[in-house]
Amino acid sequence: MPMPHHHSHFEQQARLAIESHGQPEHMLSPEALEMRRRKHTGVELSGAELPVLNNLVFEKIKSIESEVAELTRSLEQHTAANEANVKEKLHDLSKYHDMLKNNLAEKLSKEITDTESERDG
Repeated sequence: MPMPHHHSHFEQQARLAIESHGQPEHMLSPEALEMRRRKHTGVELSGAELPVLNNLVFEKIKSIESEVAELTRSLEQHTAANEANVKEKLHDLSKYHDMLKNNLAEKLSKEITDTESERDG
């Protein structure tokens, strides 16, 4: 089955979500505000799909943490080719990390726990 959108669409939507994370509602664009207010997306994951998605998120979090450590080290050791670019990249990675860890990972972990409780209970 073909994907409904191109990767660039997903990337654009993800960037919008990440950039608006933690911003007060009055500072959001109409598109970001609509995205934030949409509580239920209609996406349902099976018991087999949820752990795979959870694993992908945690792998990405670890990857970001590794990249942040490497970039931070390059700044501390003054080996970064362009310090301003590295600082901007660190800022972007930090926002992405926070969105993944503080929102998506927490929700996925809760969903897995809730699913296991329903199955066991």
